[in-house]
Amino acid sequence: MPDTHIALVTGATAGLGRAVAIALAERGMHVLVHGRDAARAAAVVTQIVKSGGSAEVVLADLASLEQARKLADQVNAEHHSSSADQVVVRSPAALCPLRIGVADRVRERASETHQGPGTPGQ
Repeated sequence: MPDTHIALVTGATAGLGRAVAIALAERGMHVLVHGRDAARAAAVVTQIVKSGGSAEVVLADLASLEQARKLADQVNAEHHSSSADQVVVRSPAALCPLRIGVADRVRERASETHQGPGTPGQ
């Protein structure tokens, strides 16, 4: 997927996260639809693809630091490219995409979720 902008949208199976995932897909980004429920995530991917967008499911429970790390490693391994923006919308309220490294950012957020802001990751 060279030169494709990639968006990892956490909590993309419902509410504002879903709306953000759909909006980013409409703007031409390949969306990694994150959630805990495979059926709900697949429904969002189906909606995006039927509308002409590009998306795939990535599952993880971000309440688990182990699963958050596995998700970060998976996304980084499968989508890391110097020609692709990798965007994490950790909070659906953060609607401004940032150019960041997925693995480091997901680990940082997972660490904050489990240990509080400013706590170094393990």
